[in-house]
Amino acid sequence: PPVPPQPDPAVEAPSEVIEISEISPEIIGGLAGVQARVTYPRFDREVGNQGTVVVRFVVEPTGEPSTIEVARSVTPGLDAAAVAAVQQTRFTPGIQNGRPVRVRMALPVRFTIR
Repeated sequence: PPVPPQPDPAVEAPSEVIEISEISPEIIGGLAGVQARVTYPRFDREVGNQGTVVVRFVVEPTGEPSTIEVARSVTPGLDAAAVAAVQQTRFTPGIQNGRPVRVRMALPVRFTIR
């Protein structure tokens, strides 16, 4: 009898999200790369709002972030700018048992007026 085709583990994305993988995802360009993508909202800069927004998300096996949410808010404008910067960021995926997996991460995005 013919053998049914097996899913290719490199193509089939696991649906489960893990907190810690054998090899953690890494930011391509580092934290400085994320900070470089931040656009400081003009209103927040003018009124002197600063602080650190913590953004939580899942790094997909493709290296793209998904399900992005604000874990620690500063202002709506700074929160939105932090989320936008993370959306533009790419990662090396987390690896578990030799395969790319979905890994939850959190990143601080700092807003400082200089």
